[in-house]
Amino acid sequence: MFASGRERTTSQVTSYRHNPWMAKTRRGASGPLRWTMAALSVVLWAAAEAPAALQNPGFDDGGGSLASWTTFNNVIPNVLAAPITPRSGTHVAKVFGAFSGTTNWSGIYQSLPTTAGQVWTVECHVRHNTGDALAGANELAVKIEFYSVAGGVWGSSDFLGETVLPVLDNASPRNTWLGRSVQATAPAGTVEARVALVFTQEGDAAGAALVDDVSFTADGEPPVLDAWRLLWHDEFENPTVDPGKWRIEDLHLIKNNELQYYAPDEVYVENGDLVLRSRQRTYWGFDSDGNWGRYDYTSGLVETRDRFAHTFGRIEIRAILPWTQGMWPAHWMLPSSGTWPPEIDIMEMVGHAPQAVYMTHHWGVWPDVQSDGGVYIGPVFAADYHTFGVEWQPGRLDWYVDGQVRFTSQTEVPTEPFYLILNTAVGGTWPGSPDGTTVFPQYHRIDYARWFVRGVRGDITGDHVVDDADIAAFGDCMAGPNATPSPVSGIHCVACTTTFDFDGDDDVDLEDYAALQALYAD
Repeated sequence: MFASGRERTTSQVTSYRHNPWMAKTRRGASGPLRWTMAALSVVLWAAAEAPAALQNPGFDDGGGSLASWTTFNNVIPNVLAAPITPRSGTHVAKVFGAFSGTTNWSGIYQSLPTTAGQVWTVECHVRHNTGDALAGANELAVKIEFYSVAGGVWGSSDFLGETVLPVLDNASPRNTWLGRSVQATAPAGTVEARVALVFTQEGDAAGAALVDDVSFTADGEPPVLDAWRLLWHDEFENPTVDPGKWRIEDLHLIKNNELQYYAPDEVYVENGDLVLRSRQRTYWGFDSDGNWGRYDYTSGLVETRDRFAHTFGRIEIRAILPWTQGMWPAHWMLPSSGTWPPEIDIMEMVGHAPQAVYMTHHWGVWPDVQSDGGVYIGPVFAADYHTFGVEWQPGRLDWYVDGQVRFTSQTEVPTEPFYLILNTAVGGTWPGSPDGTTVFPQYHRIDYARWFVRGVRGDITGDHVVDDADIAAFGDCMAGPNATPSPVSGIHCVACTTTFDFDGDDDVDLEDYAALQALYAD
């Protein structure tokens, strides 16, 4: 949310699967909660067969080369491995135009076998440098392509479809490695998935794109041997915002050239949602430097600063996002120490591109701030509720959208307590100002915010030990083999249908009890 430099992105819609984590439903406008079978469960995923791996992802093989990659329209040559400001290792892929006088395309690709239904993710870092920066309409795009035969020909009957994400153009920040990610699902009939990095040159415009550290992976659901335990949450079922959980901002924050005043009356609870409303209206108030001023827009910000902070966990927010030109919704986190950086951005979206959500984290020492992040192109996130989350653990950050990993970083992962911030900015360097296409008011509707922590598999009582109390808790929730659990007394009346389902078959029975006994014996 502090960062302001972002790239234009357009893409076909990539598919996603239903979020397996718990969801909240209501009877009427604000009736009682119920938890789905996935809530607080021990998740036992079946490990998928490992696909073939991408070769020479950093272009360092053989002392620097494009080995294992296929080039196209490499006529000058204008596609090569070069020792130019590598992000890691010694070389990068350098791609530029063919200077043919007409629009031309050049680049590299590599293919891997797949089956229909596999979700493929490309992650890479891109860059252009002062002195050879992209000019005109030149741009670099990342593509995932699918083919019905091995070695398929693009544009022929072999070609089944593609997802395209422009990742670098003349407006992109220079001299900086930018993390990018795109994801797509293999359609029926697919036998081969291909990652391609495509440079478009128009009118002999100058500049070269650099690429490093490419990964191309299919989804696999590895075994998870421990459980998530709900540590802190707000379902917004009370009629007003809980001041014990949230601090409501009343200030204009001077950052990113944003235009809004964060006004308390733009934050309220309605029908079980936290609502952050954004309006165009005249408002007077103080800024973060103590100056009194007039503002043309108001919006809402809540945070758990001085209320709740924690190190590591799975943080998850379900929301409908505001959109149209100039809107900038975000779910993000800052350290409770008050320093910046670091920062973890769970989700950011700019209103003119409502199908793209950005996932980033920042580190370093000001002004030498560095970032790693990705963008996921999906459905229109302003049209319905979607779940945005991050799993933060030592040495690793995994970002989720609708229950699927969309980006991963293992670089400079923070290890201090963070608090949660939910807000909508109006205007700013990245989204730009509202214009004649902007619709007001806008509503950022948040269904819930939840913070989970790792538990121990089989630790039903949450004391991080599998002991007699857990065995007793299982018996308390069990009505009988292959029967719907109906606790008659005791401690786990809400979660017994989920916490006790060790084999993941949505049925709590004697097989689950045997699994718990085995853990207890260990």
